[in-house]
Amino acid sequence: MKQFDSGSMKLKTGIFLVLVGCTVFQSVAQTMSNQAQDQTNYIGVIAGYLSGSWKSNPDACIGIGEANKVNKVVLDSNFFLMETKATFDVEENNRHEDKKFISYNKLTDKLILREFHSEGFVNEYEVDSMSTDLKYIVFLSRALENMPDGWKARMTIQIIDDGNYREQFDMARPGEPFRQYVVAAWRRSAD
Repeated sequence: MKQFDSGSMKLKTGIFLVLVGCTVFQSVAQTMSNQAQDQTNYIGVIAGYLSGSWKSNPDACIGIGEANKVNKVVLDSNFFLMETKATFDVEENNRHEDKKFISYNKLTDKLILREFHSEGFVNEYEVDSMSTDLKYIVFLSRALENMPDGWKARMTIQIIDDGNYREQFDMARPGEPFRQYVVAAWRRSAD
């Protein structure tokens, strides 16, 4: 009968645990690398379609306006920034500015949109649906700052071609369906 050698068993167990630990570490590192690549891909694809200067005559619930937008990748390519300045042909509060940031949440594997409006509203959205080529993205609100409880918002971005895309902003009062508030057909600008 072979005698049990506890030192040899401890060594074998230690080697086994090191190998398992290395395998787990390698798997986690690969997953994180893939997620970082996914983030770069999503933001990169969106930037490929939408980067640059744009002009539009947005049709809003307050009337037709004139708008300029500059879209670009920022902060080490982690975010896509869309900056809009618009004026509307109304007597009061005829200026509007907003900054939208699109990011990729690697923990939920979803695109996130955050909007900051000159009127003091902050909207946070999560992607609800999107085409595989990212030419059609629908974001639904998950938080609306400075809005009454129960309101919902939806932002849809649709790429038409290299020089045109469409944004539609819809809102819904509590218990009611979404209603269009602003639609803008953006044209690429030389500015």
